[in-house]
Amino acid sequence: MNANQERQKLMYEGKVYEEQTRMISREMEKVTLTMLDLSNAFKTIENMGDTNTLVPIGGNTFLEAKMQSDKVLVPVGGGYMIKMEKKKAQKEVERRVESTKKVMEKLNKEHENLVKKMIEIDKKLMSLSKSSWKYVWLS
Repeated sequence: MNANQERQKLMYEGKVYEEQTRMISREMEKVTLTMLDLSNAFKTIENMGDTNTLVPIGGNTFLEAKMQSDKVLVPVGGGYMIKMEKKKAQKEVERRVESTKKVMEKLNKEHENLVKKMIEIDKKLMSLSKSSWKYVWLS
C-alpha cells in the first residue's frame, strides 16, 4: 500500500471513529438525563410523607394533593407498573441508579478508547505527511 492509499485509509478510519464518538456522546447525554430523573425520583420517594405535594396532571399543570399512602407505582417495562412500599421502591430506584452508573462508566471507557484511536490516527497521518515532505525536499 502506498503512502496516499495509507493516508486515505487512515482518514476514513478517523471519520468512522469521529462519528462513533458523536453517537456515544449523544448516548451519554441521554444516560445523564436518566440519572437526573432517577435521582429526582429517589429524593421524592425519600421525602414522601403526610405533607402536601404537587402532582403533574399534564400540560405542565400541577394539582396540590395530600399523600394518603406510602405506596409508589414503579415502572417495570412494557408500560407496566408495580405498586411497592416506600422502602422497596427506594431500593428499586437505587438499583436502577447503580445500573445506570455502570452504563455511564462503560460509555466513558468506550469514548476514551475512541479518542485514543483518533489520536493515534492523527499521529500516523502527521508521520505520513512528514515522510512525504522529506521526499519532496530530497528530490
